[in-house]
Amino acid sequence: MSVKELQALTQKFADAFDQRDLQPILDMLSEDVEVFDHVPYRFDGKALFAKYLNEVIASLASASFGFRQPSCRMYGDEVGIVNAHDMFTESPKTARLSRSMAELPWSSSNEARSGRL
Repeated sequence: MSVKELQALTQKFADAFDQRDLQPILDMLSEDVEVFDHVPYRFDGKALFAKYLNEVIASLASASFGFRQPSCRMYGDEVGIVNAHDMFTESPKTARLSRSMAELPWSSSNEARSGRL
């Protein structure tokens, strides 16, 4: 996989999340993915991260998501790293006020060659 392919995959992830369509995101994750998200812990494995994402999406009436200043690099043919700030604006279904967050999202891949993050 090239850096350009990794950038395209990263944009596909952002676009799917922006549309609140989790299946393309989950399809690109390897089973043993490690996710370091803005919450104060790490997700070990696809199943745990999928559970978290589904709970977040289910609570939203609307949302907007995108990456800012992404830095994509490859290490050999199999490892791709994406470091970026994410911008996430949510409007929950409950009466809470909307909020925006700018944080550091995930980065990990041990199956970049197969188009997985």
